[in-house]
Amino acid sequence: MLTVKKQAFADEYVANSGNASAAYRHAYNTHAAPHTIAVEASRLLTDPDVALRVSALREAVSVHSRLTAAALSSQLQEISRAAIERKQFGTAIRSLKLLGDMIGAFR
Repeated sequence: MLTVKKQAFADEYVANSGNASAAYRHAYNTHAAPHTIAVEASRLLTDPDVALRVSALREAVSVHSRLTAAALSSQLQEISRAAIERKQFGTAIRSLKLLGDMIGAFR
């Protein structure tokens, strides 16, 4: 069963990029010793209900990120096309550079 605190832990864990100790500290409002927090946070991550919630949250974040990236990519491509048509090459180059940065073309 997913309690309110376990759900808060899962939410914080995903929001804090996988920092289990920080998520535990926040969800359980504790100032326990760092070792105790780490042990309890690790234990919670193995709880099937918590693991399922974390997985669902990560999937939702992933889908949202993909949708956001797709929308941004589309907008940058449209800006570039419009800028080229207007012979605003500086704007076109900047939008293409942002798009390239976004997809990792310059690594």
